[in-house]
Parts: sequence; C-alpha cells; structure tokens
Amino acid sequence: MSIKGHPYRWFTTALRRGDLVGVRAAAAELGHRVNLTDALSIVLLMAQRQDEAFERAATRWLARLVIERPAVGLDDLRSGLVALQALPTNTAAAKQELAVLCRRHRLDGVVGLLEAA
Repeated sequence: MSIKGHPYRWFTTALRRGDLVGVRAAAAELGHRVNLTDALSIVLLMAQRQDEAFERAATRWLARLVIERPAVGLDDLRSGLVALQALPTNTAAAKQELAVLCRRHRLDGVVGLLEAA
C-alpha cells in the first residue's frame, strides 16, 4: 500500500489531476486490477500528454475491449480504432466517438472523456 493511502484512491486522484507519473506508479501498485474504464482513462491522459507509449496503450485497450466485452463487433472495433487514431489530432470528435462506444458497452466513468462530449 502506498504512503498516500489506498492504492486505488491514489490512482484515481492522480488520474483526475492529470498526473501521468502518479497514475503509472499507482497502476503498477494495483497490478492487473486496472479495469477497462480506468484503462481508457489512462489512454486518454497519455494522448493528452503526447506520451510515446500512447499507441501501444491504445492498442492494448482495444484488445481488452474485445476480450472483456463479448458483444463488441467489427463495427465497434473499427470505430474504436478510428477514434483512438484521431485522438491526438482531432480530440473532441475522437472523444465523442469513444463516448458513444463506451455508452454502448456500459463503460461508465471514464476520466477525461466527458469534458469533450
């Protein structure tokens, strides 16, 4: 457990502050307990910070979406891919498309997504 309290609380606080270093440290402490919603929140923060690992994280998120949400089809996968590719250059439209995808698959509470919708 971190010195700042419960690891998940530390994670969410860092995420809401936009502290990518803190998010990474807290996520490492959480291990594999980062859910799909939180993972997308991290991807959005990485895009905002122009992090060099953004593309890899976005790819992993799409793979998790397909695995963890069996109802995801090719159209969903395509719209997610297009939105994630557009995120660095057309942020508002990309976030809007991701918001639609998240609503469709009941992924609520993505930090950083609703500000642009």
